Amino acid sequence: MQHFPQRFLELSKHQWDSGGPLSEDKVEAQRDPGTHLFLWAVVQSNKELAEISWEQCRDGICAALAASKILKSMAEEICDADEAEAMEELADHYEKHAIGVFSICHNSDEERAQKLLVRSSPFWGKTTCLRLALEANDKSFVAQSGVQALLTQIWCGELSVDNPVWRVMVCMVFFPLIYTGFLVFRRDEVIHRENEKKEEIKTIETVTGSTIRTNSCAFDPGQEHLKPLSSWSRLVCLFSSPQVKFYWNIVSYFAFLFLFAVVLMIDFQDMPSGGEVLLYIWLISLVFEEIRQLFHDPDGFGFRKKAKMYIHDLWNILDVLSALLFIIGLAFRLTSELFYAGKILLCIDFVVFCLRLMAIFTISRTLGPKIIIVRRMMTDLFFFMFLLSIWVVAYGVAKQGILIHNDNRLDWIVRGAVYEPYLIIFGDFPSNIDNTAFDIDSCTMNGTDPLKPKCPVLNENQTPAFPEWLTIIMLCIYLLFANILLLNLLIAIFNFTFQQVQDNTDRIWKFQRYELIKEYHSRPAAPPPFIILGHLYLFIRHVVLCKPPDRSKEFSE
Repeated sequence: MQHFPQRFLELSKHQWDSGGPLSEDKVEAQRDPGTHLFLWAVVQSNKELAEISWEQCRDGICAALAASKILKSMAEEICDADEAEAMEELADHYEKHAIGVFSICHNSDEERAQKLLVRSSPFWGKTTCLRLALEANDKSFVAQSGVQALLTQIWCGELSVDNPVWRVMVCMVFFPLIYTGFLVFRRDEVIHRENEKKEEIKTIETVTGSTIRTNSCAFDPGQEHLKPLSSWSRLVCLFSSPQVKFYWNIVSYFAFLFLFAVVLMIDFQDMPSGGEVLLYIWLISLVFEEIRQLFHDPDGFGFRKKAKMYIHDLWNILDVLSALLFIIGLAFRLTSELFYAGKILLCIDFVVFCLRLMAIFTISRTLGPKIIIVRRMMTDLFFFMFLLSIWVVAYGVAKQGILIHNDNRLDWIVRGAVYEPYLIIFGDFPSNIDNTAFDIDSCTMNGTDPLKPKCPVLNENQTPAFPEWLTIIMLCIYLLFANILLLNLLIAIFNFTFQQVQDNTDRIWKFQRYELIKEYHSRPAAPPPFIILGHLYLFIRHVVLCKPPDRSKEFSE
């Protein structure tokens, strides 16, 4: 059993050294018996046969990751908890297999191992190892140093990964500095390494002759004729880097929020001003970018699966919500009857855009895991509110029924039965349950005054007739359970979620940043609102001229 990593390494080398790419061998891929037997054994939960047939698969990393994905999907469908747990353990077992094979490949040849991650495998639907790992939610595999090195390289584009962030930001504004060597490009590093290698060869040749020169040239002839980047190429490589795109979009987004706030608070006129028109153009460019992301399908999933994947992302849900609120709010704002309602919707839209700002912090190693913790705590809070609502409604309805007799005003009913009990949790204690604080001038007898609550049931002395001892006891019991028991339960749930994520902070952050890197890799270079020019170019290229989209060389080979 110890020979399988070396065997897969040899197979991987054979696939890359062969005359043509592996994806051309479609007939052999369809007839691969090892893959079919392995799939059958995994589905049938035959662990021993699956282990043997996995060793016969030609693409061991993809096979192990595919098995991990299949087993995790089956575990979600099975009702038996023990069997589901066994499948989860087996999925982790195959993920470790994939990590083992990839680690040996990476230790042998880092560059070839990175190509192995993005190579399309004909045995597994022309998908890649990286895509399978992401769909299988294999965080440990994605957290491997080789995978992260590839993602960092894609994130920096043609810029060197060793460039400090401050230098990149300076060159974003003072771009002529890229011609002075202030910023290092990957091409420069390759040329520098080749020159050092040639100098080393020349030194050794004085002793060994020309044999080393011949072998060195045969080792990698493609890099012998590398030339430095031209001035225009350097400029293009700078502004097409996903890292630079990201920084420009951050600046653009803050400027957009500032303009949005100014328009809503200061410059919202009957006739749209110049700033408001600019804001709407900015918003339209953001809507077009979301449409582009929805239809951008470099992996060939098809629109239905791509739309399903798109809507499952929380940030995309916020994007869709903000776009819908903007469209409806703008339509209302342009009509005189619904002018104020349109402004209200745009104000709510501003809140959604501010929440969307948290997505930019996912690339940060420090703040990224904190955003994940907040997202999970929001899920915990959502389910906790169902439990809390039972106590709020129970106490609120009972209190309202005891104090007030037949109040038919819906707004005051909701205020007394839901709103006031909810505020009690945060320390706003009511005064209407105590006779000593009763003031007949602060309420209306028959409920005709819409600005005052209805008076409680009064006795012949014009004082409240409700049993004061009962309302106080009910308030004490409500505070005991809601303030002490339920709120401490919520704190315990939050603490459990925090510890669960904090213990796996590094793995979760490395896994989450992939989607952000891929988004900005495919994004047009210009930030909003200038990005609309890029959308116009893509529309003319793909719709009018019917040219196929450019294939991503970084995420697929």
